[in-house]
Amino acid sequence: MKQRTFLAISIFLMCIAIGVHINARETILQAIHRKSNRISEASKRGTPVTIDPEATRLSRSGQSLNNAGFMFVFGSMLFYVIAAVRKEPGWLYVFPILLLILDFGVYALY
Repeated sequence: MKQRTFLAISIFLMCIAIGVHINARETILQAIHRKSNRISEASKRGTPVTIDPEATRLSRSGQSLNNAGFMFVFGSMLFYVIAAVRKEPGWLYVFPILLLILDFGVYALY
């Protein structure tokens, strides 16, 4: 009986990618809120907008997390293709595709 090793790894990597993308989304939203607060305060005072270093750090951190999430997605798809080529048994091939759609849905929420 063939094992479903590559398919299981694909599902696991896709779950990690979803988690990383959710975390990246939250981090980027925090950066956006900090930047918008800084702009609104400056416009109320009539002063020029200064750069918020924490917002910049959060934005870069969110983009790095986003890139890491895409690496997990590509790794998951690589293991998915390997599992399909090896013809691993089971109907679990639906799960990585559904998780990929869910991951793109999370990414589309930006």
